[in-house]
Amino acid sequence: MKNRKIKKPILNRRLADPNSYTYTGATTKDPSVAPSWVKYTYSSEKFLEEKSPSLAELTIKKDEATSQWVDITGISEDKELITFFENNGIHRLTIQDILDVNQRPKFQQFDSYSFLTLKTFQATGQD
Repeated sequence: MKNRKIKKPILNRRLADPNSYTYTGATTKDPSVAPSWVKYTYSSEKFLEEKSPSLAELTIKKDEATSQWVDITGISEDKELITFFENNGIHRLTIQDILDVNQRPKFQQFDSYSFLTLKTFQATGQD
């Protein structure tokens, strides 16, 4: 039997506890659908791409000489992700936006980071 994704209901932010996190995406135990984390560090002089096997190994360094972009795809388990963001000073409302897969595309500028969420698609090779 194939591993089926379990779809969670749409989050109603007006009724949700603002101090809790709710992941609204599908969860899976299928190891072939592993999440990926890539950090891009760049400045006018350099560009560095770091692929990390786990969030625990991904580090964000506060450095005014460079900018960093963290690309996260394939979220299926949220606890490790929440810990990572809390440890790196990401505001709780931004974390809620990340975990809500139904969040509309948007951009927000904060004092120490910018947040961008987009809707993308991926070809699967199936009809």
